[in-house]
Amino acid sequence: MLFHLRQLLKDAAGIEYLKVVDPYDTKNMIKTIKDAAAYVNDPDGGIAVIISRHPCVIGFKDEAIPQKIEVSVSEECDDCGFCHMRFECPAMYRDKETQKTQINNTLCARCGVCLQVCPRDAIEKV
Repeated sequence: MLFHLRQLLKDAAGIEYLKVVDPYDTKNMIKTIKDAAAYVNDPDGGIAVIISRHPCVIGFKDEAIPQKIEVSVSEECDDCGFCHMRFECPAMYRDKETQKTQINNTLCARCGVCLQVCPRDAIEKV
């Protein structure tokens, strides 16, 4: 018998706040997390569940990233380190000579999420 997690949580566990979001849509993901926190903290709220769903980039690259986005790091990069400390993309590294973030094109999946993550807007479409 096949159970769908979403239906199981709603029916069996009585979860009223349940959202399924794509973590690659960072703006919507952040909004959903804030909404869930507000729901939990509301006196009439309850348990909030967020299911983060996106195809695996390694196993399903074409399905996971149907539109490839070429990116590069601009001169605006001030080496704030946010991308290394918080985002942790394996394609991003700190170049020892320039002291700035660079992108290893061999490792880059071309998902474009880094465009949404950089607080300095130093990552650009090519």
